[in-house]
Amino acid sequence: MKARALFVVAAVGFAGLVLGGCDTASGSAIRTGPLRLPPNLGPISLYATEIPIGARELGIVEAHAYGEEGVVENLLPIVAQKTAQLGGNAVVIDSVRADFRIVERPIVESYSYPCGWRTCVGTRVIPAAEEVMIVTMQGRALSVTEHP
Repeated sequence: MKARALFVVAAVGFAGLVLGGCDTASGSAIRTGPLRLPPNLGPISLYATEIPIGARELGIVEAHAYGEEGVVENLLPIVAQKTAQLGGNAVVIDSVRADFRIVERPIVESYSYPCGWRTCVGTRVIPAAEEVMIVTMQGRALSVTEHP
């Protein structure tokens, strides 16, 4: 049974999406096999369930972002870009998961207090903890040979 690509996305569009919008989104690519290919400048096929016949695995690709930027629309272009960096022309998405973490960040606040005949103003930095959701998309970069 042949695997069918969900859709094909041009690699040219990835640069605009990745460079243009996301501050917290990032990704990585790890080569897992001996096959070394130059970066792919063409389209990337996306597979969601099975590896196409004749595909060779190049490595593992991952993208993650937190907060409001942790959505599939932001992560998918990064996964495709990392696939292209490994020389792949297809990617199989293995998982999309969300984790919650407590992150401390400083908050600067101003306050006033009486000092003598006047009111003085001071500032202080206090740590504040907030829970953030981190969404991670992981897949496998593939090299698929076209069959007639």
